[in-house]
Amino acid sequence: MAFLPWDWTWTFWATALGVIVALCALVPYILLPLFIRSTFRQPAQPQLVAFDPNHPQLPAEVVGHFVRVRQALEPSGFETVAGLFLPGPLPNVRAVILLLVNRAAGDAAIATAIYADELEGTRLQAAYVEFVTRFRDRTFVQTNNSPEISSFADKRDKGTTVQFPMVADAGRLYRLHRALADRHAGGSGRTLPLYEQFNGDAVAYMTSAITDELEDASSMGYLYRTGDGTYRATWGGAFRMTWKELWPQKPLRRRRRQRKAEQLLAEIEGHGRQPSRLS
Repeated sequence: MAFLPWDWTWTFWATALGVIVALCALVPYILLPLFIRSTFRQPAQPQLVAFDPNHPQLPAEVVGHFVRVRQALEPSGFETVAGLFLPGPLPNVRAVILLLVNRAAGDAAIATAIYADELEGTRLQAAYVEFVTRFRDRTFVQTNNSPEISSFADKRDKGTTVQFPMVADAGRLYRLHRALADRHAGGSGRTLPLYEQFNGDAVAYMTSAITDELEDASSMGYLYRTGDGTYRATWGGAFRMTWKELWPQKPLRRRRRQRKAEQLLAEIEGHGRQPSRLS
C-alpha cells in the first residue's frame, strides 16, 4: 500500500498523456472542417476567360501538357475548340483548360493544368485529361487520369466516372473511354451539348458544366447557395469533404479506385499481364 500514491500518479499522467496525444491526432479532423466551413466560397456563375489556344501566354510545363494532348488526340478526330482560364481555388493558383471535341464520335475532351505563381516562377501542381460522352437520356460516361478523387459524392443515377491515374498517354486513355462509352446502356444516342445547346459557345458550355456540378453538390447536402450568389460548405459538407481527404478514408478510396481501374484495364485491354503492372 505504500506505493499506491506513486502508482496512482503514474497512471494519472500516463492517461493524461494518452488523452493529449489522442486530442492532437483529432485536431485535423475538427479544425480543418471548421476552416473549410469558414473559407469555402465558389461563385454560382464562375467568371471564365477565353484565350487563343494557339498562342497561350502560359508556363512552359502547361504548354507542353497541351501540346502532348493535342498530338495524341488529333489523329483520332479531335479538334481544339477553345482555351479557358478557370477561377482558381487560391489567389496565387491558376487553373486553365483546353477544350477539344470529336464531332464524328460525339466525344468531348478537357485537358486541365493547375499551376501556382511563386517567387521563383511557376510550379505545375496538376495536369490531367478527361473525356466526356453524353447521351440523350441525360446520362454520361466520364473517364480521366486525374490523381485526385472528387470530395463530392458521385451521382450514379446520372452517369459513370472512371479514373485511370496510371494511364498518362491521352491516346490510350481515349481508347479506354471509347470502350466504356460503348458499354453504356443508355441506348438514346450521343449528344454534344456544346453545339446542340450552346451553339459552340465554349464559355457558356463550361460555365453550365461547373454550375451543374455545384447544384448537384448542393442537392446532396455538401453546399448551399447564399443570397449573394455564392456556394458555401454546409456543416455536414465541410466535415465530409475534409474527412474524405484524411486517414483512413483517403487510402481506402484510393485503393478502391485502383482495384476498379486495374479490373477494367484487364477486361478492356487483355494483354495477359498483371493489371497492377499496366502503366
